[in-house]
Amino acid sequence: MGRKKRTDTVSEMITLRLSADERTLVDDLQSRKGFSTRSETIRWAIVSAAQAPTPSPRLDARGLAKRILDRIKTVEDRPLADGEVLLRAVDLSLLPSEDVESIILPALERLVRKQVSAHGWPYPTTGDSVDDVLRDIRDNGVEGPNYTGMGRTGVSFLQARIPAFWQTRKGPVESTRNPRVLRELLQHMLGLSSAQNPVDFSLAAFRVGMTRQHKAVSFFRPAVAAGIYRKWIDVEHPRVWDPSAGFGARMLGFFAAYPGGTYVAHEPASATHRDLSALAQEMPGTVVLHKQGSEFAQWQEGEFDLVFTSPPYFDTEKYFDEPGQVWVTYRDVEAWRDQQVHPTLQQAARGVKLGGFVIININQRHRATIVLEAMRVGLRLHTEENLVLRRSSLAKRWGNNKGTQLEPILVFQKPEVVDAP
Repeated sequence: MGRKKRTDTVSEMITLRLSADERTLVDDLQSRKGFSTRSETIRWAIVSAAQAPTPSPRLDARGLAKRILDRIKTVEDRPLADGEVLLRAVDLSLLPSEDVESIILPALERLVRKQVSAHGWPYPTTGDSVDDVLRDIRDNGVEGPNYTGMGRTGVSFLQARIPAFWQTRKGPVESTRNPRVLRELLQHMLGLSSAQNPVDFSLAAFRVGMTRQHKAVSFFRPAVAAGIYRKWIDVEHPRVWDPSAGFGARMLGFFAAYPGGTYVAHEPASATHRDLSALAQEMPGTVVLHKQGSEFAQWQEGEFDLVFTSPPYFDTEKYFDEPGQVWVTYRDVEAWRDQQVHPTLQQAARGVKLGGFVIININQRHRATIVLEAMRVGLRLHTEENLVLRRSSLAKRWGNNKGTQLEPILVFQKPEVVDAP
């Protein structure tokens, strides 16, 4: 079944809700004014009403503001359902911005704080089974050499099953407790930011807002991981090592591609390891998780068919403030390179089979470090592919105007014959 087209403008949302009589009136106005669409006609009517010199629109707006405020107050003492829409963008667009700022915004701030205090942070849930998600990833695998990192297959499932995703340092849970950050997000949602584009408010939309405003971390896409595993593994039941397990995308991608395989990973963060361990019980193959950094791994020669990871970008990604996190443990880039990157690549080169591949996704800033350290341990750069990153249209509407970005996916190979020392 195809997806419904997203309705992005206020006038289009109003158009969808018109009664038969209202459509007749709009069509008549459209004909008299010469507009090409109903949405264009309604947009003109909204702007004209806002600019009218009579005080009646202002009085109507004040009445609407009171009704919205009353609606907020009626739900303060009960938990909001996740998808329950509390405020409509259509109503917010009809209010003067000063009324939204002075009346609606403070009430919504109080409501969010009260909801979180009384009922906990609104983590998402999912009704999907692991089998369903693995099948979807398998059916929607991404092929290289330019892998798009924008697909959502399996992402919502992981966000529901890995609460640590929301619990990162300065992440959504922590940001909700910060009055300034909370206010900035709600201002965006109410149309008070530079984008001036309100959205329907619900707890689900609140979560999305946190991710769109860079309060949530990014993580690898399961469908991309599945495509990489399929391309570079040449056995039916592989054994792989992921030096930095992260939030589970490569684990899901691996079992979508090879349900009977063995996934070995390191993950030092306590919350992430906790959530991965729970999810690992539902995987169709074997999972071995080590709660420590990859620099402490000790492998036998050639025990893995592939090594594939996306390691921490040193101090670019400060997910958790605890021992074992590279930005906490290592004082500078040189220490990170010598004490974390080098021993990890050394064990990757030792652990992968002859002729096998070690695949590293890294940002451009640290590309040279990874390449040089890989060469030092005897790996050869076989090829370089790309992970294509791009901000969503909603993020752009909310002022995050970053275009397409590329990250290297470095594919190293262990020589078929190891050089004598």
